[in-house]
Amino acid sequence: MTSLSEQIRGYLLGGQPIKRQDRKAGQTQYYYINPGQEYATASNLQTTDIPDEMMNPDGTMKTAGQLNNMQKYNQEVLNNANINPMSTLYNTGQQIGEFIADVQIAKNYKDQMDVTGKRLVNTFGSGQGSDIDNYYHPLLQCELSHISPQSQQNGIILGYAKEGWDYVKKTFAGQDHQSIINDSRKDLQNNLYGSNVGANNPNKSCKDLLDNLRTSNMRKLNIR
Repeated sequence: MTSLSEQIRGYLLGGQPIKRQDRKAGQTQYYYINPGQEYATASNLQTTDIPDEMMNPDGTMKTAGQLNNMQKYNQEVLNNANINPMSTLYNTGQQIGEFIADVQIAKNYKDQMDVTGKRLVNTFGSGQGSDIDNYYHPLLQCELSHISPQSQQNGIILGYAKEGWDYVKKTFAGQDHQSIINDSRKDLQNNLYGSNVGANNPNKSCKDLLDNLRTSNMRKLNIR
């Protein structure tokens, strides 16, 4: 069982959804504290809403499987609606094309992240991985949210797919189950954070919006 001190630490590091006790109109039921604010005060603490459809009644975030089932249900509703076939075909083709483009963008960011990792390790030694993830995960999602609402949604889907694949790989590699889950939860929350930041600031550079997530070592090498 998680101790109280561990739960509090999880909240402060952005690792735990927090339920609103005085929820107002327009607010989601859960939120979490944005990453990189371990030393922030109550007056300047920044938070990110978690969409209600991504949460279970018990306060846990839905799995990729649950979200996929929701998406399939919504697609069935659309399929049963009275929609012009040619319009549907055009929109489907457009969505597929945009998804392929978003996959390529994600791959480019992954390649860039790998190059950054090698530079940091070669210069400062091992132990840089978590800091790199904390910057590049939200940066990618922010950039995708600037393209279109469809690309923003694709980014979240791709994020879940990656974490699912990572879970399989790490499990077969013999890594501890709980550590895999904790790492995936952190990455998914970073994804959501970057996606929301980008969507709420469409006219601002994502690199500027997320500059606070760059580590001192990344700044020393002028990595952005």
